[in-house]
Amino acid sequence: MASTTIQPRKPRFFKVIVPCSLKEISIPPAFKSRHLKENCSEGNVTLRTNRSSKCWAVSMKGFWFREGWEDFARAHDLCIGDFLVFKHEGGLKFHVRIFDPTACEKEYPLLDVVGSDDEKMEKVQTKEKNKKFTKNSPSSKVTRMAREVKEPPHFAVTLRAYNFKGSIMYIPAKFGRDNGLTNRAEVMTLKDPIGKAWKVYLRYKPSQGMCYIRNDWLHFADSNKLKLGDGCTFKLLSRGSKKVVMEVEVSKCKKGLKASRHPYFTIPMHSYHFKSYHLIIPRAFGRENGLTNKCCTITLTNSNKMSWEVNLKYMPSSSSAFIGSGWHQFYEANKLKVGDLCTFELVSRGSNKIVMNVSVS
Repeated sequence: MASTTIQPRKPRFFKVIVPCSLKEISIPPAFKSRHLKENCSEGNVTLRTNRSSKCWAVSMKGFWFREGWEDFARAHDLCIGDFLVFKHEGGLKFHVRIFDPTACEKEYPLLDVVGSDDEKMEKVQTKEKNKKFTKNSPSSKVTRMAREVKEPPHFAVTLRAYNFKGSIMYIPAKFGRDNGLTNRAEVMTLKDPIGKAWKVYLRYKPSQGMCYIRNDWLHFADSNKLKLGDGCTFKLLSRGSKKVVMEVEVSKCKKGLKASRHPYFTIPMHSYHFKSYHLIIPRAFGRENGLTNKCCTITLTNSNKMSWEVNLKYMPSSSSAFIGSGWHQFYEANKLKVGDLCTFELVSRGSNKIVMNVSVS
C-alpha cells in the first residue's frame, strides 16, 4: 500500500537573521519547490505581523525579498540572531512571527498605523473634531493652538562617565524603535542650545538592539562644555529617510559628579534580562576583575544606598560570570524597564565581600 503525505494547509518556513539578512532574504529552495510555482519567482510579496494591521509590500526577484525588506526589518527592529517564521497564506502572502535569541516571541508596542499612515490618521481625527466647532469658535482656536505647540518626540539622559570615555551616546531602545531610528547608519544633525548644527553619526548595534550617536559626539560635548551629571533632552525634529535632526537642550548639574575611580560596565536593559531572571557580566570585565570561577553572594546597591543580596555564579561553557538569584527582586524594586542603561560599578571586591553600585539612566 502506497504511503500518503499530508500537506499542511498553510505551510511554513523559518529564517535566522544573519548580517546580510537585514538587506535581503530568500525563500528556502525546498519550500519554493514544494509550495510555490516557478512562474511566481518575481512579483510583490505581502507581509503581515501581529504588531499592526499594516501590510508590507516587498518586491521579490528570483525568490529573494529585496526592495521594501529593509523597511520591514527596520520597522520590526530585526537583530542578528532573531528567528523568523513565515506562514504561507496563499499566493504571495505571508504572515511573519518574530522570535529573539531567548527563543521568546518579540514584544512590540501595538501599532494600528505606521509611518505616513500616522499623519493620515491625525488629519482624519482633526477633521472630525473640527466638525463639532465653528471655524471661529474659542474651542476651535484652542484646538489649533494645542496642535501647533505639540511637543516633538524626545528622550532625556543624565550624562555619565561612559558618555565621554567611550565617545558614545546611546539612544533608548524603545525611543529608537518607536521613531524608526534602528538599523540605520548615516550622518545626522544635532542642534545645540544656540542653534548651531553639528554633524554626527547615527549607528546601530544589532547585538544590543540599540542605536547610538558617535564620532563627533565628543566634539559636540566638549564645545558645549557638557560634564558629568548634566541633563540632556534630545528632541527629534526630523526623521526622514535620509535626514535625522535632533535638538539638544542642556540642564547644567549644579553639584556635578566625580569621575568614577572604580571599574564599571554599562548594559542596556533588554526583555531577556527580565524573562531569564539573570544578568550576564561582560567576560572581559569579569576576567580583569577576578569575578570568574566564583560562586558567592554579592551586594548590589542603588543611588538611595539600599542594598540587595544576589548570587554570583559562573558558566564554564561560556567563560562568563552572571548574577542569578536575587536579580529578579533587585530589578523589580528599582522598577527597571527595557531601554534603561544600567552602570555596574565595582566598589569593593575583597575575598569575603563584593559590592557593586548600580546607577540607572
